Amino acid sequence: MELNKLSYPDSKINFTVRHTFSQFNGSFSKFELVMEGNTGDINSLKANLSVDISSLDAGIPMLTKHLITKEEFFNAPKYPNANFVSTKVEKKSEGVLHVKGDMTIKDITKEIHLDVNYKEDESGVVINFNTDLKRSDFGLRTKTFLDRFGIISNTAKVSGVFKFLK
Repeated sequence: MELNKLSYPDSKINFTVRHTFSQFNGSFSKFELVMEGNTGDINSLKANLSVDISSLDAGIPMLTKHLITKEEFFNAPKYPNANFVSTKVEKKSEGVLHVKGDMTIKDITKEIHLDVNYKEDESGVVINFNTDLKRSDFGLRTKTFLDRFGIISNTAKVSGVFKFLK
């Protein structure tokens, strides 16, 4: 199946970061995922994901604005998008792919590996992933005690669900 009709209402990107004794959750509401290739030939699949940083919502307006605009975090006025481009897709097992690619945030590019689950049925294909990203790898750290003493975790747990319609 060609993966070219992304259903945005059924697709989402979320993240969680531990903060002291709790955690905060957020999401990105604007993104574009372009897939090339066909599910009949897994090795031919290529993904290009662009996330609009200004669409971040952390659930607390002051925190959302801080994460979007401040230099120590995303600095969306200077770096409006985060991008992922796959470089290799392999079938790991039935319904599971191993995807290697380049993640770019704030003009810092790092190779990441994702185990991606997918399911194809009569309505289309659902793809989901979970991964951990180190905030420090992408310059998303404060210079305050919050990061130095681990009050804010260096790990962001990121997940996504993408539904493609037939």
